[in-house]
Amino acid sequence: MYGYGYRYSIRPGYVPFNPLTDIDGLQLYLNKNTNVNTKVAADFVRASNESLSSVSADFEPTTSFTIGGWFNIVTGVGSAQYLMAHYGGALSGERKYRLIQGGAETIGFYVYDSSNTQYGVFSSALSSGWHFIVGVYDDANDLIKVSIDGGNFTTSASGTDLQTSTADFRIGSNSLPSDGFDGSADSPFFYDKALTLAEVKALYNSNLGVDYPSLTDLNGTQYAIGQSLNGTDQAFNIDSVLTPLASTTTGTIEFSAKVPDATPTLSSYFISFGDTDAVGVIGCYINATDGKITIVCAELGTVYWRLETDAQGLIDNTWATIKIVHNGTQPTIYINDVAVAQTFTTDVDRTYYFNSCPSLDNGRIGNLTYNSSAPLSWLYGSIQNVKIWSDDTQTTQVAEWLMNDVEGANQTDSVGTYDATPIGTPISTLASVNNTTIETIESSLVDWWRLNETSGNRSGELGHTLTDNNTVGYALGKVQEVTETGELVWNWIDQSSNAFVFKNDTVTKQPLLSANSIDFDGTDDSLENGTANVFSGDSSGIIFFSGYFDNSFLNLVLSSADTSVTTKYIYFLVDSSGAFGVNIHDGTTANAMRSTNTITNGDYYYGYVKSTGTAYEINLNGTIETLSIVSGVDNGKWYADVSGRDNLDLGVLNRTTSVFGTTKINKVIYSNDHTIDTTPILNFLSNPDN
Repeated sequence: MYGYGYRYSIRPGYVPFNPLTDIDGLQLYLNKNTNVNTKVAADFVRASNESLSSVSADFEPTTSFTIGGWFNIVTGVGSAQYLMAHYGGALSGERKYRLIQGGAETIGFYVYDSSNTQYGVFSSALSSGWHFIVGVYDDANDLIKVSIDGGNFTTSASGTDLQTSTADFRIGSNSLPSDGFDGSADSPFFYDKALTLAEVKALYNSNLGVDYPSLTDLNGTQYAIGQSLNGTDQAFNIDSVLTPLASTTTGTIEFSAKVPDATPTLSSYFISFGDTDAVGVIGCYINATDGKITIVCAELGTVYWRLETDAQGLIDNTWATIKIVHNGTQPTIYINDVAVAQTFTTDVDRTYYFNSCPSLDNGRIGNLTYNSSAPLSWLYGSIQNVKIWSDDTQTTQVAEWLMNDVEGANQTDSVGTYDATPIGTPISTLASVNNTTIETIESSLVDWWRLNETSGNRSGELGHTLTDNNTVGYALGKVQEVTETGELVWNWIDQSSNAFVFKNDTVTKQPLLSANSIDFDGTDDSLENGTANVFSGDSSGIIFFSGYFDNSFLNLVLSSADTSVTTKYIYFLVDSSGAFGVNIHDGTTANAMRSTNTITNGDYYYGYVKSTGTAYEINLNGTIETLSIVSGVDNGKWYADVSGRDNLDLGVLNRTTSVFGTTKINKVIYSNDHTIDTTPILNFLSNPDN
């Protein structure tokens, strides 16, 4: 479980706020939101021809660009509404691009070439409400694209150039009053590059959003791009890599793959080298029906070896890394770096490799071409980071395709000059393999605007001020409505003073936001986690927490107990005397450890309770305490020592009779690695305003 707090966003929604990204084992994070109910967006009135505009030439691109933002769509208007445009009318010289809401509630994106020819692409119909809408002009591939709410691009062909326009850049209208936008907008942006789908998804971020100028974390540890193939007519040509492989007697081929059906109806090749004239192939595929990963070597009609895993190799919709290693004697299949159980179903000569198969004349990622037949065995799924070495020790790399380029574009080999040329139009998609990096998109951002002013000029992040035409108003911009009691939610959200929830959790009684903390009333307030045993396997760990002490009752922070018995629990607290510590009962013995020093009523506190598995350590306000044993012994028992727990809560000890605590919780951080460096976390916690 990974939960995060959120802070005020640049658009309707909340952004992940986690400055502790370098801490291994981070499990749980609660943070404040001091800007509750300040989600302001620009509100456009169609009849008044309200818009925001700029005369800057920075919004007059000659090559690839991307526009978009958050728009609150009102349906039923019945005619075109302009969201963003560089469009003055129908005449040549006034038309460049426009992003509109069509009369049928579709989103249309148009560009115009130097001959005033119009090219358009449309999304499916949208429902009313907030949507993240993006239009892309991909000059390198002569494509225009539109994406809604981080979804796959709808794509169409474009011209080969862009017309020059004398019109102004506008948000919410063009120059014609009848075409104005009737709705709200927030965080519109302009990039002078064609964003990939992964970058669009990164901005959309599962409906939570990220600060656009702060995408330095857009790298392989969080985001990666794979190429998605449709199983029908999409693949990549890698013929040229045959030349350096032709004489090899050993080698390694590695790639990461994900398929929606791990036991497909038809066999599907991940990678192959074929003979267009005869049955000749060296390749790896997923076997039909049983899903076994298979590698094969054949030359001029003779299959010399076929090796397959003994069991299904992949799991539906789950990334795995497959590696084929031939050491000159025989091949071996590795899945996620493990040589899984495997069997030769054909075994004529295991030593055969490229040097023994001179007839091979083509290479493919995503299908097989051989024996004078049309390409077959197309891959339905995603593939990423294809690597080929000319030796089994992986010393000499021939090629590496990170598969992180846009759809329809060559996948550039980062080692040599062996581009993977697209067959059809594969789609770049957000992947979860953490061995690929892509550049931050910040450098190509021309500007974005927080439309959170009531009227007047809207100042862009990078200095491009928008002129307010006819007093564009303001409105609350809520992408996600306030969560109601008992509703299942996706992530920690704090969208009003009375809505705080865990990831995949339910609200029992909702505490209030009190300044920079969450205030539990001690009577019936709590937050309940839906995954009670999320830490159940941990025999050691460390929990940091901070808040404000209230000595009117027990201050309960995080607890896990068994609702059927009283004698199974582990919880962290500040007791009524102001001592900081942990109580744990394994069903037989109760142990309770406290800090020697105490907290004064009303004061802010921070620190941690640590277990090494054999002993406890308590830190209060940056100082390691002399341990006070209230009951039991100091044996360092932790979550794994208390079986049968069925809940995990903030603000309550939920057992046969629930005990509610009065407390103001500021942050909760859990790590299952008790050896982590505590200094940066304590420094962070020491300031309640962080």
